[in-house]
Amino acid sequence: MSRLLKCVALAVLVAGVPASLPAQGFFVGGGLVLPSGDYGNYAKTGYGGMAGVNLAFPALPIGVRVEGLYLYNSHEGADSSTSLYGGMASATYGIGTGPAGLYLIGGVGYLNHHFGAPSGLPSENEWKFSWGVGAGVSFSKLFGEVRYMQRDKDKFIPIMVGIRFGG
Repeated sequence: MSRLLKCVALAVLVAGVPASLPAQGFFVGGGLVLPSGDYGNYAKTGYGGMAGVNLAFPALPIGVRVEGLYLYNSHEGADSSTSLYGGMASATYGIGTGPAGLYLIGGVGYLNHHFGAPSGLPSENEWKFSWGVGAGVSFSKLFGEVRYMQRDKDKFIPIMVGIRFGG
């Protein structure tokens, strides 16, 4: 009898393993980049793109996201611009259930600030730590999210929409 119980327990554990393994998928998206704070005094509304990998844990409301970002803003009254690009590692937390899933996101990364100077002047590049927090909504494979992000003195609000592929 003890041997039968061990076999049944092992079968239950093995059958439950696939449900607890992380589901993987990738995503792409794009949208608007709103400058904020002092950065908003000279930068215009811009555009951005992102691509990355999601790692979700089906039995839990948490997930992990690793992504690459490219964000661009031209400057008021000057022939110059700012490009921010690099990577972020974030955690997500799902809220509630239903056809539209809400989630919170927060993470850290390393972004390059490329200042595109007017003709004849030198451009500048500088890599620094960045962080961001936000919220999003997903419906099936589509998602939309808003984040507040900061890299050194640059503060910005990407508003992105995208599509997920895979798990």
